[in-house]
Amino acid sequence: MKACLRKTSLILLLLLLTACNTATEETPEPSSTEATSLNASTPATLPTTTPPATASVASTATSAPTATSGPPTRTPIPADTMIDINALEDFSIFFDEDAARTRLVLVLATSCSSCLAGARWLEEEVLSANADANIQVYAVWFPLVPGNMLPSDLRGRRDESVLNDPRVIHFWDRQRVLNQWLAANAPLQGPERSSLRRTYGDLDWGAYIWDAYFIYEPGTTWEAADSPLASGYPLIQNRENIRTALGVNAGPLTTMNDDAATVYRILPTESFVFYGVRETFVGRDVNYAIGATNNITGAITLDRDNPPNSEVEPIVVNIRDFSSDNFLRDDRIRTEFLESNRYPLATFTPSAIRGLPGSYAPGETVQFEMDGDLEVRGVAVPTTFAVTARLEDGRLVGAATTQILMTDFGLEPPAIADLIAAGNEVDITFEFVAVPES
Repeated sequence: MKACLRKTSLILLLLLLTACNTATEETPEPSSTEATSLNASTPATLPTTTPPATASVASTATSAPTATSGPPTRTPIPADTMIDINALEDFSIFFDEDAARTRLVLVLATSCSSCLAGARWLEEEVLSANADANIQVYAVWFPLVPGNMLPSDLRGRRDESVLNDPRVIHFWDRQRVLNQWLAANAPLQGPERSSLRRTYGDLDWGAYIWDAYFIYEPGTTWEAADSPLASGYPLIQNRENIRTALGVNAGPLTTMNDDAATVYRILPTESFVFYGVRETFVGRDVNYAIGATNNITGAITLDRDNPPNSEVEPIVVNIRDFSSDNFLRDDRIRTEFLESNRYPLATFTPSAIRGLPGSYAPGETVQFEMDGDLEVRGVAVPTTFAVTARLEDGRLVGAATTQILMTDFGLEPPAIADLIAAGNEVDITFEFVAVPES
């Protein structure tokens, strides 16, 4: 009898608990999506850190406008916020919401000096000069060097002093999702398309684009994003085309310093030196190791009336600051191979410049060779750099490349137990931007 009563009591208890659970499930809490829609009339507040792309979209878009409410609007997005692009939809939702406006898509790299020059021009002489223009700008930033190895390529190193106009939204395209889509689908006017492929040695990093723009007229939806009204690169050299396509007025184009001979000081925050070394495993190529540093000093005196009279001061690089995608490799370079903790500076002292033209006009690209001595760990070796340079927006921008042999400097290529070894050849790339000395 007692056992029967205990069994009956247990059954009643289970029935009571079930009834309570059922009652609770009949009045569920609103889901996060429903909660957002319930509060759509309240302006969203963005968190202090950048949220995931989907959260950014949900937190910034307002309720859909009525037929008579005019162009779509959204809560202003702070200029220091970057919205992640993890899929094309993370960008296309903004593109379609702003279909009533003329839209300008900028593809920019945080370490690209010419990108920053174009961004400054756009803000100062287009947006500021046309405060009432119905334009929406999307600044799509991405790391120029795979893996964010370069400090200036990091998301947090975007220059926040440019493109602060409220009509600008900043995106971070870490995986180059939108970048590669535009490179593959949207026509782009400019130099030969192959020049847009980023290569070091034989390593091809793919068809990425940077320092480029795409302009879309009102009414264009994402389905037609492969047909921009105008597009091109680089920005600075397309200023007239951009203004014409946007249908705006602007201040006068920035001109060079009036002095014929000008000293341009290398800007470390926008210049960098790469090394590239091929690594093998049991004699087979397995990797192309790349390191970079921004710790660079030097100056260039440019004589515009007589370019062959131009001079270059010694270029000094702190090789102790080289960083790559492998901290063990970096540590070994500092302590053993280069001993850069003891010999932190590498210096290139130019002795001759060959191939400069007799005259120069701003915006032209010139190619020439620069001879000199490259000194590493107290050993100086004659070295020649192939240089490409141009003046754009009053800044001297260019790149110098060469290849050296480790053994010329008394260095044996690093190796581990005859299994993993570095090649003797080292590719050196110096990409620079220099500004007039104040």
